[in-house]
Amino acid sequence: MSLYDVLRIPKNGTKDDVEHAYRLLARQYFRNQEAIDQTGFAEINKAYTILKDEHKRSFYNMFGDLSIQLLLQSKDSYIITRIFDRFNVLMYFFASIMIEIALFVLPFLVAHEISVSVYMSIPLGIATVAIIVSAIRSIASLSKVYGFGNELKNVVCRSITFVLVIAVYFNYMLYADGAVKSLAIPICIFVGLQGLVVLNSILSWKLSGQTEDFNKKKILIDRIWKLVMFATLVTHVVPSFIKPLLFLEGIWNHINRKYSVFVNACVTLPSIFYISTFSLILAGFKSAVIYIPLGIFMTLIIGTNGFIIATIVNINPKSKYNSNISGSLPYYEV
Repeated sequence: MSLYDVLRIPKNGTKDDVEHAYRLLARQYFRNQEAIDQTGFAEINKAYTILKDEHKRSFYNMFGDLSIQLLLQSKDSYIITRIFDRFNVLMYFFASIMIEIALFVLPFLVAHEISVSVYMSIPLGIATVAIIVSAIRSIASLSKVYGFGNELKNVVCRSITFVLVIAVYFNYMLYADGAVKSLAIPICIFVGLQGLVVLNSILSWKLSGQTEDFNKKKILIDRIWKLVMFATLVTHVVPSFIKPLLFLEGIWNHINRKYSVFVNACVTLPSIFYISTFSLILAGFKSAVIYIPLGIFMTLIIGTNGFIIATIVNINPKSKYNSNISGSLPYYEV
């Protein structure tokens, strides 16, 4: 039963309808003090708490009953509903689609020796703008209540991390296109960007209070390894078709023992298919057959997006009550 059915109002009911229905149901439950159904009245209070707030209501409409417990937490729900409101969720989803388009087009650009940095800057730039716009909206909304506190600084840090990652890839693209001739320049830029990533990560940990997870040695080793990988990518010592295999290291970081074999396979297989096509293209193969792994990759990505959309649509709460019923309910002051 959805929260709308608990209050007996239509899904498009107004805030006045929510207040109206709550007073009616409260009067019915309190008419006989000794026969109050505590469980039933708790459900009514729960529905009223969520549906009277337009931000909580919008979040509930997107994520359904899965979001109820979160929405009952006052501070957490306020932050989450401002960061993941309907507009921001659409922006995040739109940004992910732009990145997927960029990944799909990249092998074709490389195969036909077309300037990668010029064409890739369009979808990656759009994705970056979408993330920044969402972050600004979240910060503006949260600052009205919390000021520029730790919660907002954490949002800023996460947004900056995304921008820095895009900058790292774009730096490599410029060198790959020959826009930057000297090898020292992209390596210096990479070191500078990684330094900003480290500082941003440290600040994010401190703001979130997760100081026990902070490991300086681990961070240092991770950055040195990334520098070695980047240097390998931009040098001509290693054959081009082997270079995509370096991205397997990034895939390995996403494999978690806590997850099932199926979940880990869903994470790794699409990336392996994509890397396979890239390696074959860089090895000089021209046959259309080499694009089969890329086709499988895009099929899995599209299937995943479709599954997410279908899930959100299916968990959308509905109401069996129409607008005429709520308008005819008697009004009570309790």
